[in-house]
Amino acid sequence: MRKLRRGRRSAFGRGAAGAALILVLLPLLDLSSNAQMVGLASAALSIPFVNPPPKNNGDKRLLVSPVPFFVRLKWGDGLPHDIDLWISCHNVIEGKESNFVTIGFNRKSVGWLDLLRDDQGGPSYLNEEQAQSNSEINAMPANTTCRVNVHLYNSHGGTIPVDAEIIVIQDKDGDDETLVGDAKIKLVVPGQEITAIVASWDGHGNLVKNSVQKFPDAPFQSIATLPSSSSGGPS
Repeated sequence: MRKLRRGRRSAFGRGAAGAALILVLLPLLDLSSNAQMVGLASAALSIPFVNPPPKNNGDKRLLVSPVPFFVRLKWGDGLPHDIDLWISCHNVIEGKESNFVTIGFNRKSVGWLDLLRDDQGGPSYLNEEQAQSNSEINAMPANTTCRVNVHLYNSHGGTIPVDAEIIVIQDKDGDDETLVGDAKIKLVVPGQEITAIVASWDGHGNLVKNSVQKFPDAPFQSIATLPSSSSGGPS
């Protein structure tokens, strides 16, 4: 009996020690579990920020409104020549010309036309002029004719002749972007003015394709050297 009792006391002692060990380890297990749970929760929350779901390319596109009328003139980069872009547009109503809108270096914004860029030759690296319709219109005005001229204002000692290129676009950056016309020009003397492109639009603002005339076939009509060029257009 004594041996049995000692055995029971031993077993109880071992059980008590095991229970005590469990009691000691239990908080540690809870801390470890809590840490693991916090870590998993943090990782789950960080996933949308670290690796966002892919988006369609359409979601990244910015809406761009087409530019009804756009003109760009370019000549040799780094050349000293100062070449100017002149544009005159008007309506034809019952056979009469009216509502003239004319822009150039001395009148950069008139009516629905703006001269956006006016490079004056070296030392600028790029030589380019740009003009376009502004926010007053969202389509070409009905029954409009536009004349686009190029004027060699000053060669500044640069080599003559000098070559230039011009392009006219309707609805630039739109689904219906249309090349109205382009031309290559050779200016041979300072002060020379050339009519590069003439084009007309019908009563719905659509380009009349057989109306487009380009240098050297476009009939010349001065804009830059007319006194009226400082007052908005011919009278």
